[in-house]
Amino acid sequence: METKIYFKGALPLRKWREAGSYVVVSSDSKKIVLRASRAEVGNAFFTDVEFLLDHAAEHQATLYAAIEEASWCSPAWSFVTAYYWSFFSVLALTRLAGDSTWFLDKTALIAMEKLAQTSSGRPGAGTQFMTVSLDLNGDAEVTIRPSGKNNHEAVWNRAMLLSKRVLASANKASSLDEYRFWKCIVEAGFLLGEAWPSHLRNDVNYIPGYAYGEVRSVGIIKTAADVRRLKDMSFRDFLNDFESELYRITSGVAALTSPEYLVKLALLNAFAVSLVANSLHKDILSRVDGDFRWSRMRQRFLEQRVSTSFGNIWPFEAH
Repeated sequence: METKIYFKGALPLRKWREAGSYVVVSSDSKKIVLRASRAEVGNAFFTDVEFLLDHAAEHQATLYAAIEEASWCSPAWSFVTAYYWSFFSVLALTRLAGDSTWFLDKTALIAMEKLAQTSSGRPGAGTQFMTVSLDLNGDAEVTIRPSGKNNHEAVWNRAMLLSKRVLASANKASSLDEYRFWKCIVEAGFLLGEAWPSHLRNDVNYIPGYAYGEVRSVGIIKTAADVRRLKDMSFRDFLNDFESELYRITSGVAALTSPEYLVKLALLNAFAVSLVANSLHKDILSRVDGDFRWSRMRQRFLEQRVSTSFGNIWPFEAH
C-alpha cells in the first residue's frame, strides 16, 4: 500500500469512514465493497497500525514493570497483560498485511449502505473481515465481509491465515531460521486451534482456580520467571525454546489443559508476533520514505520504561 503517514493529520479507519474520500461500490448481505486511492487507504490502515502499536507498547511496558519492580504483581494478571500485548501486535500486523478485521456496528453499516452505488442490503453488525486489493485502475478496493466470529477469534484467524501463507513461501534451504520461526507459530495454531491465545486468556481469567493460585500459595503459573528467561535469549535460543515447548505438547509431556505449559507457549507467541509486527512496520516506513516521528516517540517511551541489552530478541532490545 502507498502511504506517507505523516504524524500530523493522521486519519484512522474509524474517522476515515466518517470523513475520508472513498466510494461505496456495492452493499449486500454478504459484503460491502469500497474503492479509494491507494494513498487514502494506505494512510488510514497505517494510522491504525501506529495507534495499535501504541496500545501494544503500553502493555509491553506494563508487563516489564510487573516482572522487574519490587512490588508484587499477580502472575495471572501479568499474563493477561502479555496477551493484550500480543493481541494488539497481531492486529497491527494484519492491518499491515491488508487482510484484517474491523468491528462495525449497525449505525456504521447503515451509513455505508446509504452511500452505495448499488445496494440490496448490508452485512450484520459485528466483526468483519476486511481485505484490500487493487482494481484494474490501480485504486485500492476494500472488501468487507461478516467474519461469523467474535472480535478476538476473528483477529487470530487472520493472523493464522497470514502465518500459513508466509510459511508456505518460506525457503527452508536458504533461510532455515525464518522457516522455523513461522513453523512454530503455525504448529501452535494446529495443535491448539487458531484462536488459542484468546481461549487461554479466557481460561486464565475466568475459570475459578485455573490460574489464580497465589492466595493458596500454589504458584500455578510463573509469568515473571518465564518472561525474564525469554527477554535474555538470543533469537536462535528463542527458536529452540519455542520448538521445545511445542515438542512437550506433541510428545505428551505437557498436558493440553495445563496452564503452566500453555502460558509459556503463549508468552513465546507474544514475543514472536511483536517481533514481526514491529519489524514489518519499520520496513514499510523505510520503503515508502514515511514519517518516523510517531515510531520514534514509541521507541523513546519504551526505552524509558524497558531495560535493554544488545543481542536479545526485539521486544526488549534497543535499536
